[in-house]
This record gives sequence, structure tokens and C-alpha cells, in this order.
Amino acid sequence: MSLEIDQFPYHAAVLKYFHQHEKVRWKAFHDPAVSSDRESRMQLQLRKSARRLQLVDALPWLYDVVNSAKLGSPVACYLAATEPQLQVAAVPLLDQPRLVFTGPVLETLTQEEILALVAGELARLRFWQEEGGEYLSVRQLLAELVEQKQVPRSHELTFQRFQLCTDLLADQAALRSCGNAETLVSAMVKCRPLPATLDKSLDAVSLLSQAQSLWETADPQTMSPSQRGLLLRIAALQRSVKEPDWKITEIESQVTASQTINDLDLLQQLQLMDLTRQLICCLLEPAWMQTPAIISYARSYFPNLREAELVTGSDLQVEQLATMVQQYPQAWQDYFCFMLLDFASADRDLKEAPLALALRWTDRLEITERFREIAQRELRLRKMQFAEIIRERDQILAAADRG
Repeated sequence: MSLEIDQFPYHAAVLKYFHQHEKVRWKAFHDPAVSSDRESRMQLQLRKSARRLQLVDALPWLYDVVNSAKLGSPVACYLAATEPQLQVAAVPLLDQPRLVFTGPVLETLTQEEILALVAGELARLRFWQEEGGEYLSVRQLLAELVEQKQVPRSHELTFQRFQLCTDLLADQAALRSCGNAETLVSAMVKCRPLPATLDKSLDAVSLLSQAQSLWETADPQTMSPSQRGLLLRIAALQRSVKEPDWKITEIESQVTASQTINDLDLLQQLQLMDLTRQLICCLLEPAWMQTPAIISYARSYFPNLREAELVTGSDLQVEQLATMVQQYPQAWQDYFCFMLLDFASADRDLKEAPLALALRWTDRLEITERFREIAQRELRLRKMQFAEIIRERDQILAAADRG
């Protein structure tokens, strides 16, 4: 059985985030006593909810597959027959590879469908072993934080996207193993019902052909993240069938897309903070912009902002900044427009000069049209008055530089 599995850049980036930005939490999570207690609780829960399966006698067709997994130690299989949901799931523990079959999954799915799901979960177990088990640690830590409701939405979004990236990798391994996308999709939708808004008569073939358009038009308000994720997973399978050389990691941008500024994961928040700091530092580079009122406002964003940071960016840095801003959806671009507008009105004593500077920066960032629309509305400037500031922008800035 092929268990090849890669990783998304997103996986590595989230792991790096915890190493660099949540060191205390990461260290506490790996405390030996805490880790031992966590594993004991999970093992106890498994023993209480499921019984060990002896595949060699009961399910020899499944035993042969599981026994050849090459995960470092034998894979233990369990049956949780009383659970309502049909599922084949890897248990997130590293001491021994484990699979749990929940509900009447062995009776409901065909052998081919079960084997397809098993291949995906065995690949998931292999992925969790990567980086010395640290990818599993990320998954466990995020799951605990979300379950305990100790963290903002950014952690929850990171968990959902980290999981979806792993699902996509596991699906590709399952497809390579079973060789039939229809079998895999049939198994997936039997275990995870489609959103109520979709036609229930859609079979695996129809879903494969329509999944991409269904994903793109799906309303997040009418379905759960896991349901939308299922559509993307099916779309990825269809593309893999049509384009055998296509790399699954090319789909990462669809996994991490955020349409609103309140819909950012941990990595996006970090990136947005970095870009915001860069832009503020460039904006405040002129000496006349460094008034007490504006410096105070800048430090409402970054309390540790140092005046030594207030230097203009090189042409390359500005170009890179503009490129990144242009890659964002309009909601993100609006954020930068409003930020520039706030600085333009932070010190009334400077009159039109900060607005002229903001206009210059919107040109550099290629968000001029949107900024002008927002600025004229928010500042309540007469059309001719605003047009005059735009027309005389360079002269206004030259006068400000001369003091």
C-alpha cells in the first residue's frame, strides 16, 4: 500500500509559529507530567468507548492491509459500535498507531470503501510521526485550546485549516491506494452527510464533477467548516484524477482564504501585524510626521515602536509591500485604507499634509481608487476640495518637507 504523504507549507508555518510566538504555551504542553496525564486520559477514554478488534480472525482482508502499514509498530484497531457517526479515525497518540471504527461502519460501507478510508487514516498516522511527532503536538494543542474555549477565533481557524490540510494529504494517499476517486468519495459522504443546502440525490460521480463550483459558491452561513472542507477535498480528488502531475499543496490558498479582517488565523494575524508595522514606519519617516500626537497614535498599534524604526523603505521593500497588499481581498485592502486615513487625521495641526502623504502611499500600494472613495466619504470633503488636494499633493508634501 502506498502511504506517501507530503506536507503543506501551512503545517510547517504553524509549527514554527508555536516555536517562536507561543513558547510558554508550547513548553507547558510538553511538560512530561502533563503529557503523561493527557495520554492516560485518552487511553482510558478509548478503553471505555471501544473494544479491541482481532482482525486476523474476524476481518482477514483488513488485517493484511493494516499489518503492512510499516508505521514502526503494529496498528491496533478498535470498534466503537455504539457511537452514532460512521467513521474510520486515527487516534491522536504516538505510543502506538491506532485506528477506531465507529458506528456500524464495517456493516454499512463496502470493503473497497473501508480500505480507501483506512489508507487515508494510515497516512494520517504517518504524517503525525513527522518532525518527531511535533505535527501531532500542534494538532493536540490547538484541539485542547479550542475545546476549552481559552483562545480567540484565530486559534480555532488555525485548527480548522491545519486539520483540512492534513485531510487533503490523507485523501491523496487514499486515492493512490484505492485508485478510484468514486469509491473514496462514496465512503466520505456516507460518513459525513452533505450540507442540507445541497441536492441529496448527488452521487459520487456528480459530486466529483461539481465539487469545485459547489465549494466556490458555498455560503459559509449555511454549512459548517467541515462541510465546506468536504467539498474542497472532493474537488481536490477530481483535479488529481484529471491532472496526475498536479501537486496538492497548490490548493493551500483556497484553504487559508479569509474574506474579512475578522476571519484571520494566527499566521495571517502575524503577517498583518508585520505589514502594518512596516507601513507605519514608512509613513512616519518624514520628520514633520513625528509629532507627539502621531507618535502616540502609532504606539496605540505598537507600544514598543522605536523612533529608530521610522525609516523609509527601499524601492524593493515598497514593491514587495505593494505586491502583498494586492494579493489580499478587498476587506484587507480596506483595512490599510482606513489605517492610512486615521494617520491622515491624527494631528489636525498638520492640515492637508498627512492626507497628501497617505495619497502618495496609496499610489505605491496600488489601492488609490478605493482609498479616495473611502477618504472622501469619511472625511466629508467636498469633491472639488478633495480633487484640489489630489492635484497639489506633491507641492503640499514639498512644503511640509521644507518646514
